[in-house]
Amino acid sequence: MVELRRDSNGGLLNAYAGDVLNAAIYAKRLNTDLQVGFLSVVGRDLFSTEFLDSLEEEGIDRTLVMRDTERNMGIYSIQTDAQGEREFFYWRGESAARCLDQYLTQSVCQAMCSYHYIVFSGISLAILSQAGRRRLLDVIASCRASGVKIAFDPNYRAVLWESLAEARHSIASAYEVSDIVFPGLDDHFELWGHSSEDEVFSYFNQLQLQEIILKAGEQGVVAVSKASRCHRPLIAAPVQLDSTAAGDSFAGSYLASRASGLAIADSVDNAMCVSREVVQHKGAIIDKKAYARVPLIR
Repeated sequence: MVELRRDSNGGLLNAYAGDVLNAAIYAKRLNTDLQVGFLSVVGRDLFSTEFLDSLEEEGIDRTLVMRDTERNMGIYSIQTDAQGEREFFYWRGESAARCLDQYLTQSVCQAMCSYHYIVFSGISLAILSQAGRRRLLDVIASCRASGVKIAFDPNYRAVLWESLAEARHSIASAYEVSDIVFPGLDDHFELWGHSSEDEVFSYFNQLQLQEIILKAGEQGVVAVSKASRCHRPLIAAPVQLDSTAAGDSFAGSYLASRASGLAIADSVDNAMCVSREVVQHKGAIIDKKAYARVPLIR
């Protein structure tokens, strides 16, 4: 999507962002040797063209970004309060990304299966029709059956869903086809009323997940696999200007670390360090000089 925000002089700046896109960019930045691609649909408008150019600048493979002749890119703006907490305003009702399911051809599905990891989110599902969600989940399940590891971040945004019941059903269905999940304690409280770490992990006991990375707010991060469990306390950023992409940068950095051969605990450490730097800057994607300051485990 096109991200609009005000600069310090009141001028309007635009950039390109979105939860899965943010994750892809931060994954590529953590390890530039990784092949990172992006799957979506954009339009033929100027913003769409500039967006494709921006993917190349970040080293993201744009092969699976299709162009629709009748729709354009969605737009959102961000308003942040004194604590850096953000509020979003969307113009995305007719965005090209909403018709993604129509572009999931056999050749696209085959290309998706060439990756080691696929990451999608609750927003990926929420913007589609009910039939579109089923189609995307079927394709992802097929990729998983072929050996691709599936990562899912619920990233629950109530305003995007027709109802709480539909959100619960779709997100639960996404968990069922996933290997790695990034639940937020706040997401699970809104969706299912889970108010503790134990309640969230109890919910996941019935699923065949390889890794559960629980983002528990002030309680930090708890990462659980069949072989290990680690807890990392929250180390707050010195200043938080904008929490946009905090979770997205975390997920992308974690997956890139795991794909690079790091252990779960080291991958969590990298993800938290990147996220801590991201919230100290305005906008979803921080500049590369700021990113270079992040102390990473390689």
